[in-house]
Order: sequence, then structure tokens, then C-alpha cells
Amino acid sequence: MPYRVRTALSYAFYEEVGDNPKLRSPYVCATRDRDALAFLQCHFSNFDHLPERAETLIRARVSEILTRAPHRFMSEVHELLVKLGARSQEWNEGTDALLLHAHGGQLEMSAAGNTRVYRFRNGRVNTLFAGQTIVAAALRKRLVRDPRALPDHYERIIEFALGLSFFEANSSLTDNIAGPVPLDVSTGDRLLVTVHRTIASMTTTDLERVLALDRERAAQTLVKESRARAKDTFWPFGSAVVIDIKSL
Repeated sequence: MPYRVRTALSYAFYEEVGDNPKLRSPYVCATRDRDALAFLQCHFSNFDHLPERAETLIRARVSEILTRAPHRFMSEVHELLVKLGARSQEWNEGTDALLLHAHGGQLEMSAAGNTRVYRFRNGRVNTLFAGQTIVAAALRKRLVRDPRALPDHYERIIEFALGLSFFEANSSLTDNIAGPVPLDVSTGDRLLVTVHRTIASMTTTDLERVLALDRERAAQTLVKESRARAKDTFWPFGSAVVIDIKSL
């Protein structure tokens, strides 16, 4: 009987950049049996100006780190980005990152930055992770009760992102990363991993309608509908990862 690889997570990734829509997945990577999956959203100023060799190095190292040591993924990627940033005067922003790791019958998440995670179960969407934004922090610390009391642009301002070394002056990297924490998910659930710009114009009803589609179509439809609804003509990027939990 041929050897079969157990697949814990199956995913589809779609991204549109500016006026040049295209399918690509260089910053979504997974282990062979899909028990660990990582998503990196690198801000444009980072990779637009970094030398091509540096970008190639990041892609290769991210995959290698994930396969070798999922539990050290966030810290090793952070160290890599800090070293590259020290070589480039153009490096002035961080990198949003999310790691999903299926083991011990549960799915753990570690995250940094503006990444959002939603669960789709029985036709309903629930927020599992709202990002490390000022709004999320204010709600978590009970500084406000209603997020509508805060300016809209606070949803885009984050407390932390990988690759920014000055955060370590006052606290450790571990203090700034959310997780690892077990997510409230089960086999058969679907997850959406995205960022604020992609999700901002979508309602809960919109998400529930789109996530009922097949994986690939759901990822593409979410980004395309979001782009069509954008209030301004400037569209730097939109991205969506739709993940089906096959086994835990």
C-alpha cells in the first residue's frame, strides 16, 4: 500500500496587487502534511526596495524554518527580518505574520501585526483573532466598550510587527507576539486569514455568503469584491487565505 501523507489543513490563497491581479503564494507556506501553515503579509515598502537576492532569501528561509521548527517560527523569522533590515535603509515597516500549528488534537495560533482570523462553521462567521491593533488592544484591556468610539484609522495602527527591532528595547519578543494559543475550532471548520484593508468593506453577511463557496473561489471573490467596494482609488494590495480543517 503506498504511503499517504495526512493532510491536516487544506488552503487556497489569492492576492491582488495594484492593477495587476495575479495568483501567487510565495508568502503562504506549509509543511508537507499541512500540520503547520504560515502566512506573512509584507508591507510594500519592505520588498519594493529590498534587493532581489534578499527577497529570495526570505522566501527560502521562511519555508525552511517552518519545516524545521514550527515552535520557533515567529522568533527566527523576526531575527531574519531584523538582520536584513539592518542592511537596508529602505526598511521602515514591519511584517504581519500568522502561524497555525495542528498538534495534540488542537490548532494553535501565534500572530503578530494586523492579521485577522475568522471561523466559518454551520454557515456562521465568528472572529477568532482581531489583530494587534489599537482598537483590539483597547477592547482587550477594557479601555473602551464600543469600538465605534475610536477613529476608523485606529483599525490600521498596530502595536507590533515582526522585523522591528526597537520593540525589544522595552520588552521581549515573546511579550509582543499573540500566542501560541489554542483556537476554538474542530475538524470540518473553515478559517479565513486576511488583513484589515481586505476585510474593511465586507459585512458579516458578505463573509458568510462568500465563505460558503469552494475554497479557491471564496478566496478570489473576497479580494475582488473588497477591491470593487474600495472607497478610494488607491489599492496597494488585498489578500485572503481560506483554510479547511481536515483533521486535528
